[in-house]
Amino acid sequence: KNGKLELEIKDNGVGIAEQHLTKSESYGLMGIKERVDFLGGELQVKGIPGKGTTVKIRVPLKTVNQDK
Repeated sequence: KNGKLELEIKDNGVGIAEQHLTKSESYGLMGIKERVDFLGGELQVKGIPGKGTTVKIRVPLKTVNQDK
């Protein structure tokens, strides 16, 4: 959409708690965030207790250097 790749993953598990998003032991989430940041993208993680977690990633399809 609009020059960006969008990926959305949902589950129906316990739902990630807000305090777990910033824990230093959350290596998986930190790794995803680092890769998305490197690509100039956006990451959104939202958990609803008892309902599940949604992870949304948006990454531009073109980098600044490709436009020249």
